[in-house]
Amino acid sequence: MKHKTEIFSSFTKYKKRAERFRNSDIVNIRTDNGMELCYTEFNKFLEDQGIHAERANVYSPEQNGVSEPFNYTAMDAAKAMLKDSGLGNGFWVEALLCFTCVWNRVCHEHQKKTPFELFGGRKPSVKHFKIFVTTAYVGVLRQTRKTDSEVNYDISNHESSDEVKTEVETEITKEVEPESPIEIKTENFDEADNLRTPLNEVVWVREAAPRRDKYRTDIFYKVERFNSRLNSKKAVASYCKSNNIKYDPIFFNFSGKNTYSGIVKEGTEDSSETLRKVDNNNTEA
Repeated sequence: MKHKTEIFSSFTKYKKRAERFRNSDIVNIRTDNGMELCYTEFNKFLEDQGIHAERANVYSPEQNGVSEPFNYTAMDAAKAMLKDSGLGNGFWVEALLCFTCVWNRVCHEHQKKTPFELFGGRKPSVKHFKIFVTTAYVGVLRQTRKTDSEVNYDISNHESSDEVKTEVETEITKEVEPESPIEIKTENFDEADNLRTPLNEVVWVREAAPRRDKYRTDIFYKVERFNSRLNSKKAVASYCKSNNIKYDPIFFNFSGKNTYSGIVKEGTEDSSETLRKVDNNNTEA
């Protein structure tokens, strides 16, 4: 909702959808004492529908021990997702929807069923789950692209739905007619490779983190100014694919024998080739 005045129409829509989903009627609601929930039209609607309203005391969020803590948890998670993905604060709604969708489909403390199953009586599907902010390719019809590329690249945000809804923020300037089919293309064609950012244009940082027992050292790679720490070549490959970066496994060295920490750039003294030479010298010694 953009305005609190929309709460009545939103509630009536939710009531119809929830009752159809559960095949039962709403008999009780619990709210605070906000004016948007206490005006005459809303109260008359509840009375006509036979719905009992429980309202908390003014400025007493502790009386609502479920919604208030969840609101703080959800917003903290949305902030963390935005910071990790590198998106601006304007995408907080998409981050919040993504977190809520995942939260409702996993089990929590002292629960053997997910919130989705407790509410609807059936197990949810998680096949459509994707990493928040993933690579998407939008096909452009041959009749409209002429000399342009047949694919437009940008990011897609995971939204809360049983079916995958992909919101694509593209820079397509040509309008595609409504009846024209739009399909998501994979990276199995040469054009996608040409659109990837070269590896040597990304500043990678290598971190060596000794464990408390001092017998092992964990190695992490991350892109400079970003917080995602990758602890394996598989994780790096997935990150490069999601962020449209060319991936070369030879560039990354996860050997704990070398404790170098700092910027690793292809073609410099700090490259992975140099790190491997250091490992070989240590082995011979």
